Amino acid sequence: MFQVSEDAAVNKAEYMNALQESGAVCNAALARLKQDKQFYWLYSAALFLTLVCMIGSEMPFSYFKTYNIIRIIVTIMLCYTIFMAGIWNRMEVNAVLTGKLGIEVVHANLADSNSHNSYS
Repeated sequence: MFQVSEDAAVNKAEYMNALQESGAVCNAALARLKQDKQFYWLYSAALFLTLVCMIGSEMPFSYFKTYNIIRIIVTIMLCYTIFMAGIWNRMEVNAVLTGKLGIEVVHANLADSNSHNSYS
């Protein structure tokens, strides 16, 4: 199972405090990731509406190449924002949750070793 190092046994209070602060940082990161996901979906919707409006309208022949380049750029940006809102955000959330779970496990093990030492 998990063995607490000698250094951790000496400085348990400091480690416990640091782990609690780390958990708070993880919670703040999760809140920020939720906000980022909402913004990416909002940007995706705005870019999609822009692209739909651009498809329905026609530009004069002299601006045809520029207009097509702008449509390509908007399409690429739309794909990027959908990727960031969907796949990448989920990966980041899972990474933070994994770190938070690890912090909670270490915190619980230190708390258990504190309770065993106080009864001995």
